[in-house]
Amino acid sequence: MTSRRQFTALLASGAALSSAKSTRAQSAPSYDGPDKWMQEWIDGTKAAKGFLYLARFQDPIYIVTKPLGWQPSGTQDSSLLPVTVPFGFVTDLASIPRLFWSALRPDGNYAYAAIVHDYLYWDQPKVLTRTDSDHRADADPRATADQIFKYCMLDTGVAPKTAETIYLAVRAGGQQAWNDNAKLKASGERRLLKKFPDDPSITWAQWKARDVF
Repeated sequence: MTSRRQFTALLASGAALSSAKSTRAQSAPSYDGPDKWMQEWIDGTKAAKGFLYLARFQDPIYIVTKPLGWQPSGTQDSSLLPVTVPFGFVTDLASIPRLFWSALRPDGNYAYAAIVHDYLYWDQPKVLTRTDSDHRADADPRATADQIFKYCMLDTGVAPKTAETIYLAVRAGGQQAWNDNAKLKASGERRLLKKFPDDPSITWAQWKARDVF
């Protein structure tokens, strides 16, 4: 994880913590494909959709246990491509600037958007916009990821003033998190789990050292 790993734990409705006592690995819970929300999202009737289901390590590191997604809607930039955060993605919400660590509520309504943003900061896709003749090519993936973060916050009920303040802070202070993630990926770090822990005392550092990807 990046140096922002000690960010205040963001919990959300639907967060789930395993309570088994053994430390043996278990397969990740099965996911049977698109739910109704996913089909609505694919059909373009939903912008940000998918209840936030998370599991947590002993340290404040989380696993996405059902996919969640976002796509532009209304007056938002229609050239932006949809984003899907996959099942098994591990997040520490590290792209949130340190400035906000003590100010943001642990169960704030920006948690969904923060996970979408953290995934984009980890995946770092080179293209986040359509590049057909009617739309621009994506010149700055990090800037586009930050814009998606702002849109997603608004779509999930964050007050416009709060969303704008957090967005500006991310624009000003997010480059280090982006760079740190690039270095971690280059060194072989992975964030998509195939096996989940069943011991609430295990840490992310302990788990990722195993054959769980």
